[in-house]
Amino acid sequence: VKIDGVDVGGLTAGEARRKLERRAAAVAEAPVTFTAAGHKWRLKPVSLGVEADWGAAAKLALNQGDGVGPIRGFRRIGVRVFGADVSPLTRVLDRALVFEVGRIAKAVNRPHNDAAVVLRGLKPVVLPARGGYVLDREKAGDTIVHALASFQRGAPVALPVRVDAPSVRAADLTPVAAQVRTA
Repeated sequence: VKIDGVDVGGLTAGEARRKLERRAAAVAEAPVTFTAAGHKWRLKPVSLGVEADWGAAAKLALNQGDGVGPIRGFRRIGVRVFGADVSPLTRVLDRALVFEVGRIAKAVNRPHNDAAVVLRGLKPVVLPARGGYVLDREKAGDTIVHALASFQRGAPVALPVRVDAPSVRAADLTPVAAQVRTA
């Protein structure tokens, strides 16, 4: 059985908790690099108050092969053959997370531009639409918390960005430009 990739098989819940807490303390000050739209941010778990409940995770891992009667036997066989990886419950300072995600979104977001008809002198011209992209705030928050609670450091973590498609295209405005020319 593993908790966040750390092998705790054969340990008691207390031994597993102590092992995980030592490992967490070793990486608590190490920042994680996040990337999105060509920008980089380095965040530390302590800056967002990210804390994993290693005791609860150890108890949950201990219960992976538990159960009643024959069910316990099948569960233990499943754990032996396939293994089990438990993720810890994590606490975070919500306001700090919302602030950081907002700061990142401000740098990343590039909203779309719809096509438009403008006059150059008396001649109408259709300006093309331009797509954009925005940070998916909810998924980005989950990604940040998961990465900061994890023991993994090193490789940058990509934050989710979604396409912001324009709703009005140049082809939609071609008849409008003709009407403006007529007017």
